Amino acid sequence: MTSLGEVGHEIAQMNESIVALRRELHQIPELAFEETRTSELIACRMEELGLRVERGIGVTGVLGWLEGDRPGKTLMIRADMDGLPMPESTGRPYASTIDNRNHACGHDMNMALALSTARVLSGRRERIAGKVAFVFQPADEPQTGAQRMIDDGLLQKVHPDFVLAHHAMDNIPTGKVVAQPGRIWASTNTMKLVIQGERAPSNTPHGGVDAALIAAEVVTSLYGMMHRVGPVRDEVVFRVNTITTQAGPEGPRAEVGMRLATYTKASQETLRPRIESIVSGIVTALGSTYTLEDTLVLPPVHNDPAVAQTVINAASQVLGPENIIQDWRNLFSDDIALFLDATPGCVFCMGTFNPDKGTGGFHRPDYDIDEDALVPGVEIMTLAALELLNSAS
Repeated sequence: MTSLGEVGHEIAQMNESIVALRRELHQIPELAFEETRTSELIACRMEELGLRVERGIGVTGVLGWLEGDRPGKTLMIRADMDGLPMPESTGRPYASTIDNRNHACGHDMNMALALSTARVLSGRRERIAGKVAFVFQPADEPQTGAQRMIDDGLLQKVHPDFVLAHHAMDNIPTGKVVAQPGRIWASTNTMKLVIQGERAPSNTPHGGVDAALIAAEVVTSLYGMMHRVGPVRDEVVFRVNTITTQAGPEGPRAEVGMRLATYTKASQETLRPRIESIVSGIVTALGSTYTLEDTLVLPPVHNDPAVAQTVINAASQVLGPENIIQDWRNLFSDDIALFLDATPGCVFCMGTFNPDKGTGGFHRPDYDIDEDALVPGVEIMTLAALELLNSAS
């Protein structure tokens, strides 16, 4: 096992540069598939480290290759790049320099950890058996960037044996880390239901087909079904996000936006057809027609037990086993699920919450991270990367 003593002093000495890198990235947040300044900054930094760089994968994604001195496996380290369309109100000297753009989800930290890990590993090529592919992914917020990179052939280029990733976590105190096998984030089916009604003839106002009433009946029945699915219900979130109605040229129409989130593929694959069945039965029985489409489908995020144990071992050295959280769950989703669904891997979450430093919460204008989490994050990722590659050689 690689010990903290082998890399800890060097990474601690890098603290100022890691903080400076994170702040530089924080100042230039860009929206999904618009991360041109961000991706070029990342590409140039990797080239300065001697990595071979490929640009423009998945529109603005970047891939950097670090070759070890000995043959072995391939580790993919993924970081997301995009920001959010909101102002920043932190008043920090390193606040966003772009109007109505904000790194309010910690992606600046994720990038800084991955780039700093690249810096440490690039100076230890003789210690590395295999290759490290540093993947900087666009469009994590709309959860479409991973698929675009996959569609551009990323996994065929990399052929990863393992995947590592990090995410900042706003509701976990600094000094603690989520590192656990199994489920960590939920699946998602984001759905759009359109019910087409029928305009009532002017001489029979009681006639026609009322799309709004049918939508209300569907929504009530779906919520009822979700409360009757037995033990599955504790593992599921079903939410109707929007209901809109309009009188179109073809008659009244209702649109319903919904999201289904589960922790297992089995629940996802069981409940999605049930939704279709209930919608079909009610709409057909009430004399209407409908379309139901999934606008986004992601599997749950599950950490591979063996890779997760490697991260746990690293985190135990860095923060102590008493500061590792292994029973954490979050019913949000992340498109890293597509990488972890294809390749064994682990995403770990560094706590960045510190009320004394006014760190705020995700997706809010006052969000910031506690930068004391940066060095431990780089240490954990570096130790885990070295262990995964060298133990597999």
